[in-house]
Amino acid sequence: MGEYLPSPRSTATDVESVGEAQPLVHSVTKEHKEQHEGTILGSTITLTNTILGSGTLAVPYAIASSGYGVGVAVMVTIALLTQYSVHLLMLASDAAGNAAAKTYESLGHHTMGKWGTYLAEFTFIFGGFGTLTSYFIFITDLFCVVFSVPKAYRAWVTVACTVFVILPLSLLRKLGKLRLSSLLATCAVGYVVSLFFTVYIVVQSSNHPIVVDTPAVHLTSNSVYTVTLLIQAFACHNTALPVYEELQHRSIKRMNQAVFGAISLAFVLYAVIGLCGYFTFGAATMDNILVNFTPEFLDAYPGVRQPLLLGRLCMAIALLFCAPIATWPFRSCVLSVYLRVKNGGRQTPSSAATASEFTGMTATLQALILFAAIFVPSVKIPLSIVGSVAGSLIIFIMPSLFYTLQHRPVVSWANKGPLAMFALGVCVFVLCFSLTMLKLENEFFPL
Repeated sequence: MGEYLPSPRSTATDVESVGEAQPLVHSVTKEHKEQHEGTILGSTITLTNTILGSGTLAVPYAIASSGYGVGVAVMVTIALLTQYSVHLLMLASDAAGNAAAKTYESLGHHTMGKWGTYLAEFTFIFGGFGTLTSYFIFITDLFCVVFSVPKAYRAWVTVACTVFVILPLSLLRKLGKLRLSSLLATCAVGYVVSLFFTVYIVVQSSNHPIVVDTPAVHLTSNSVYTVTLLIQAFACHNTALPVYEELQHRSIKRMNQAVFGAISLAFVLYAVIGLCGYFTFGAATMDNILVNFTPEFLDAYPGVRQPLLLGRLCMAIALLFCAPIATWPFRSCVLSVYLRVKNGGRQTPSSAATASEFTGMTATLQALILFAAIFVPSVKIPLSIVGSVAGSLIIFIMPSLFYTLQHRPVVSWANKGPLAMFALGVCVFVLCFSLTMLKLENEFFPL
């Protein structure tokens, strides 16, 4: 769900991979021999892989928080806004031309100077930390239910997954072979969606179908989760820039077709798992739908047991091997900030880090994420906070700024769409973040 993953431009043979050494500003005089080999279908698949992720498991809870009518309406609205947001981002990229590399950091630097770079770095550092924390929580929860680990030993599962798998793989400076894990994660999501559709059909066609209360509108204090958990549901912005650059016969129209295809496919999958999960469990729907199945439920529908076990295991393994990939852009941003401070303010690519700096930073960041994953009581906490802050920045605020600052005067009728997106982004940032923090305080830390 809008994961903070590296660009697909990097190949398996890259020494540093993931474009770490890519400059913020291109030389306009330098000749580029670009190969545009991307098709609309291939671009759609790549964008879909970026959109789908661990957050898919929280979609049923997002819908249950407000009722299926409100949930679907919010999902449609966010899908349309995301489509327009990516459209603005591509227009901004075209306006920048060769003056900026195809990354958020470079577009930020081109339009706002160093403050644009700082804003982009903050977005991806904050979003990356929250997303990785949710990865760790999802992985722990799934392995605990698969192997029936007592709650008292839950933290040790998180530590074991980190120390023996995630950290060693994150220390690799080549990620070529791990890139298949993102495809595995997408396949696992597809399987889980199919599983929930099948479970819903089986339950409703049984002799004793489960009857749960599923109102279309159910507005409570929990309704804030509907927005914060879905706001990044269709985000593919970081991947969209290099995908657009590689598209055959590149045009805004062709890119819009690829984005529309990816968002539409993701919408169908979200709707299936969200509605089937909600109609099966009702108000009892949890923020990780795969842990919603009680022993009593499985005893009543024994045919679900083995397919569910496979789905939980596949999703856990897929996320386990996706975590090192998701670590890469997060660590790259942190390393860039560290090296800039170390070098007296001079912008330095993260690939310039020494082996000891690379290892030390990786271990430190993994330790911080591990600490957060152990002590954060629910996966909806990092997902909601990231959605409120990083989601509003990457989807609403930054694309609007990138566009309007290159089409002056900024405040003009011609910029009414981007300015409206910017205003909406600020409102989402302030209101959703404030309501989320208030809700989390009342729910988990009552006085």
